[in-house]
Amino acid sequence: SLGMFLLLCVSWLTFTIWLAVAVASYGGLKWILRHDAGAPRKYLFVLIPLLLIPDPAKKPDVTVAVCYNKGSAIEGPGQQGAMHALEHMKFRRAGKWDVKEEHSKRQADWNGYTDLDRVCYYQSMPAGRGHELWALRFENDRARNTNYDSKGFKEEKTAFLSELNLTFDDPNFLLENAVANAAFGFSGYERSAIGNPKDVLDLEIPTIQALDKLVYQDPNNIVIAVSGQFDPKSVIDVAQEPFGTMPQGTG
Repeated sequence: SLGMFLLLCVSWLTFTIWLAVAVASYGGLKWILRHDAGAPRKYLFVLIPLLLIPDPAKKPDVTVAVCYNKGSAIEGPGQQGAMHALEHMKFRRAGKWDVKEEHSKRQADWNGYTDLDRVCYYQSMPAGRGHELWALRFENDRARNTNYDSKGFKEEKTAFLSELNLTFDDPNFLLENAVANAAFGFSGYERSAIGNPKDVLDLEIPTIQALDKLVYQDPNNIVIAVSGQFDPKSVIDVAQEPFGTMPQGTG
């Protein structure tokens, strides 16, 4: 529809202007050249943006953010809330890492969010201890190696349903949802990213695993930003190490 097309144009223009301002201000846009690990001489033209924003003047912190340029708008029928539920699972374990425990060790302020067009995760930590290098390796593990144990999924679904029920009691949320429905029809933009209780109740692990592969495991979707006090060369080298060999996705 025309409404959806205009929304996409505005969203992309906003992001482009923000990126251009950031690059003009800091001159810190680098690229991770992803290559096929099975054929080292064959380079695919998949460049992962790596935005470096050194700021030694502020307090001695460093922040790493990894975003994926697909969000809840890609959910199919009966999947409303699946991307948000997937985010919940990625807050539990990432490969060998216990997410809460590892962030606590590093005194990190950390969180994430799911929107219609993107999913983002970040952590702000004390600078000067190499935490930003750990965060890059960790976020690569979060993208590739989420643990989908049925017990953990059931626990997260229960917590998620409680969150949903509170949201659906909010008149402002209901009004926003009604306006979006009227404006965007059946486009993926007519609903909130948080989902709805019925779809979440019926949600199964294979559904979110398929979305995981589509969104998180495709290097075409990734944007990485590092700001604060850090060594740019070390960040570039370490970011290239895991993300540069990420297999081509299906998105």
